[in-house]
Amino acid sequence: MILQQPYNSNDYKLVNFNVPNHLINSFDEMVKFKRLSRTSTLISLMEGWLRNEVRKMDEDDKFNDLVMDLKTRNRQTIHLQRQTDEELPPSPIFTNNYSWEDTY
Repeated sequence: MILQQPYNSNDYKLVNFNVPNHLINSFDEMVKFKRLSRTSTLISLMEGWLRNEVRKMDEDDKFNDLVMDLKTRNRQTIHLQRQTDEELPPSPIFTNNYSWEDTY
């Protein structure tokens, strides 16, 4: 036996909004054809949209975490590279690949 919870008016909110006539007419025809109510269909669409948005936000978080991790790794690599560059002796300004004796 399934016990139904009593209807509580605080659990619901009446929503009223304007929709273009051509759109609501087509919507009404489709829900009649599928033998659904307008309310249940709109609630289902809202739930689907919310689930999709939450999934996208999770994907964005994963992507942002990846980007931040890459930035951190790149900074560490650059820092290590600078340290090794600083340990090397300075490179000569001018290089001379021949000797003076070769020119005379």
